[in-house]
Amino acid sequence: MYSNMPLTREKPVARTTVFPAQAASPNDSEKTLTAPKNCWRCPLYCWRYVFAAQLAAPPYENVPIADSIAWIRIFVLYLERRIARKGNGCGILLLEQVRIEGVLSVILPKVRDPRFITIRRGGTLTDADHHLLALWAAACAEHVLYFFELAQPDDLRPRYAIEMARAWVRGEVTMTQARAAGGHAMGAARDLRGAARYAAYAAGQAACVAHVAAHELGAAAYAIKAARAAAPEGEAERAGRRECQWQRDQLPEAIRALVLDDQRLRNDICWSVFDC
Repeated sequence: MYSNMPLTREKPVARTTVFPAQAASPNDSEKTLTAPKNCWRCPLYCWRYVFAAQLAAPPYENVPIADSIAWIRIFVLYLERRIARKGNGCGILLLEQVRIEGVLSVILPKVRDPRFITIRRGGTLTDADHHLLALWAAACAEHVLYFFELAQPDDLRPRYAIEMARAWVRGEVTMTQARAAGGHAMGAARDLRGAARYAAYAAGQAACVAHVAAHELGAAAYAIKAARAAAPEGEAERAGRRECQWQRDQLPEAIRALVLDDQRLRNDICWSVFDC
């Protein structure tokens, strides 16, 4: 839909844009973000800040800011063309970051569930339950990790991401370190297909639970997709249901009702893998 859009050559300038939702508190309806001047140069800035500076210019003004998938596609095109023209090293790193965020956005709701926001950020999630969610996600990812390791035995990034998720629970690493390991794990999936790719995504999602608790379903969903992709012809659905049931059997009682309800609510955006 957006593949033929012309992309502006002008560099971003500082500008303030109002974004709906994704606020720190579930009671906030909007959040004001400022795009720093020339922030496209630095891969540490979120892609939303970069494009916030260009929303008022055609052809972007009619693309809803809440449509994350559309903006990811537009920004990927923007970076690819800039890299093709200038070979910008930071742009290459940022492009990888945006592609990863595109994966993450598929399984996250447009409006955050306060049950998956920690109490100190305005939600209702306790640290203890946040840790349990991270450990369960790590278990889901580890259960299918061998699909990746069969394809890439020398690439330790997904396994390291799972270890970092558990290390975060133990207080041995920071949230930022765990999240970074998750990004590297999903980067390991880039050139792969099938079960190996989904297994790497599952590991990356598990590590990202430290940052956003709602990624717990990402780890579970990609693990089920890995099991489906590895199954013999005609057995994919059955294999997926078995994996889903195995995951549910691992749920600690303290978070069981929360996760099962989350699966019910997000099943449609998680490829309906939780019909088990």
